[in-house]
Amino acid sequence: MNKKSTAKTISASRTGNLKEITSTRKRLADKSLTSHHMLHTSIDKGKILNQLASTKESYLIIDELKEITGLNLGFLAQQVFEITPKTLSSYREKGKYLPKRSVENSIKLKELYHKGQELFGSTDAFNKWLNTKSYGLDYMVPISLIGYSTGIDIIYEELSRIEFGATA
Repeated sequence: MNKKSTAKTISASRTGNLKEITSTRKRLADKSLTSHHMLHTSIDKGKILNQLASTKESYLIIDELKEITGLNLGFLAQQVFEITPKTLSSYREKGKYLPKRSVENSIKLKELYHKGQELFGSTDAFNKWLNTKSYGLDYMVPISLIGYSTGIDIIYEELSRIEFGATA
C-alpha cells in the first residue's frame, strides 16, 4: 500500500469515527432531552399543593370536573369522591367544602384529562380509551383506577409511555 492510499484509508476511518461519535452524541442528547421531558410530563405535585391551599367551593370543583371529563355526576360522586350522588348534590347546593382528599383527586383527575385530551385529541376518544382494557396496565380498565390517587398516577404514567411509544 502506498502513502497516498494509506492516507485516504486513515482519513476515511477518521471521518467514519467522527460521524459515529457525532451520531452517538446526538442520540445521547436526544435521550437526555427525552428524560428531561418525561420528568415534566408527570403530574405537577407543586401545582396541586398550591391549588389545595386555595380553597374553592365544591360546586365550582364539581362543575369544572364534569365539564372537563364529560363524566356524569353519579359516576363522579361514587368513583372520585366516594360519596353518594345525593350527598355530592348536597355539598354543591349548600356550598360546603369537599374534603381535601377529594379535592386533591379532582385536581389530579383534571390534570389527567388534560394529558389524555392532548394525547387522544378529544375527551370522547380519551374516555373510550379509559373504558378499554389496557395492555400496559396488565389488561385492567383504566377508568377503574380513577378513584385512587395512586391509580390516577398510574394512568398518567401509562399515558406518558404511550406518548413516547413505549406501549400501545
